[in-house]
Amino acid sequence: VPVTISLASGTYSINVGAGGAGGIGVTNQPTAKGSNGQESSIKLGATSIITAVGGGGGGAGSAGTTALAAGNNGGSGGGGSYWSDGSRGSGTSGQGYAGGGGNSGSVTSGGGGGAGGVGDSGGSNGGKGGNGISNSITGTALFYAAGGGGGAHNSLGGAGGSGIGGNGSSK
Repeated sequence: VPVTISLASGTYSINVGAGGAGGIGVTNQPTAKGSNGQESSIKLGATSIITAVGGGGGGAGSAGTTALAAGNNGGSGGGGSYWSDGSRGSGTSGQGYAGGGGNSGSVTSGGGGGAGGVGDSGGSNGGKGGNGISNSITGTALFYAAGGGGGAHNSLGGAGGSGIGGNGSSK
């Protein structure tokens, strides 16, 4: 979601938050949801001008509980796992979109949401990550903030959004 602001002269600090770690979902091993990414911000002194919430982590496969299977809420929502048709995480209004839901019938996870679109739900393959948005801040139009693809068991993992999001794994 593009934002245009006018900034007064001064010294600004820009913090680009790190992405979150991927989840683990392997049969007969401990499972864990993906962790949320860190927030990014622009500050003038101690005053925050813009803060972007970190993206939501994806749900855990083979979780055994609906709570672990659901994607986390964040700037863009995390995709739900295939366990019990895992629900998707919500995005933050004005920043990103929801992730896709998981699919227990085909054992596929939903893709993560991106700044430009919702992540696809798992189907015959893992869901595609939501698209990012294009920006020319570097002088060249590049995509930013795309969602990662959903993982899959016995089929293909989903592609990352806009060609920059991480691809989902497959077993």
